[in-house]
Amino acid sequence: METLLTSFSAVGLVLLMVLVGYIFAWRSWARKEHKDLIVKIIVNVAVPCVCIPNILVSFDVNLILQSPTLLLVPIIAVVITALSGVLLAKTLKIEKRKFGGFAVMCGLSNSLFIGLPMCSELFGQEAVPYVMFYYMINTLVFWTLGSVLLYRSGSENKKFGAKDILKSLMTPPLITLLVAVVLAFLKIELPHIVMRFCEYMGALVSPLALFFVGMVIYEVGFKFNFKSIGRDMLLVLLMRFVVSPLVMLLFCEIFDIQGIPRGVFLIESAMPVMTQSVVISTAAGADDAYTAMGMSMTTIACFLVIPVIMSLI
Repeated sequence: METLLTSFSAVGLVLLMVLVGYIFAWRSWARKEHKDLIVKIIVNVAVPCVCIPNILVSFDVNLILQSPTLLLVPIIAVVITALSGVLLAKTLKIEKRKFGGFAVMCGLSNSLFIGLPMCSELFGQEAVPYVMFYYMINTLVFWTLGSVLLYRSGSENKKFGAKDILKSLMTPPLITLLVAVVLAFLKIELPHIVMRFCEYMGALVSPLALFFVGMVIYEVGFKFNFKSIGRDMLLVLLMRFVVSPLVMLLFCEIFDIQGIPRGVFLIESAMPVMTQSVVISTAAGADDAYTAMGMSMTTIACFLVIPVIMSLI
């Protein structure tokens, strides 16, 4: 009962922060041109800063050395779920402009913008290292498989080669994560002022990310109804909130992953559609309205599903 109340409280807090972004967008206090600045602050400053103290302080190197399955389980689960999304899209013969969007929506989750604040509220700061490892794997699969599918679905038939993939992977969060892990393995301590700076700037991640999500939800709007949802979106909901967590649960059981890592991996596997999928759909000339609707629907549904998953952990 206490776990259920905690999850409702965490979801409620996250919803309130999303609501602030929604209201600001509704009142035109925050506009489309502000979104780029918010994303730059989150991706280039806040997330790298949250990585450093949490990896160096909370990350147990010996635990990973003794139990490499903590890395293996999310790798296997994310790859299987992503490939299942592609297979499902082929089986259902999803039309070209929607194919990549459908596969990405089914297979990959919003591990950072919603996953990080959600897990931080549910499990505390000890969850951050595991969130970041899930984020790293999820991002690698998105920029290697997901982005290629989206570009191939695009009406403009733009190419997305190996150089583009490598460039997309060279993001500050991933680079900082790798550097922080190396520092942790070498047991190198950073100056106190650097750690304090990272703590202050890292505190921006949750409120800014959820504020951004609120803006995006307002921008996408509630233009769908139950009649227009159709088979595709019902399957996306099923993949995101039933199949993906079950796949993760299966491998957590097989490899005996327990405690906070288990909880983080399950919650991350049940996060909504990635925000980046909408951005890349637009850039590729794919059906971005289709992907945006999926992101909006799954984001709203996520807040109803998480308490249920927490009650089962």
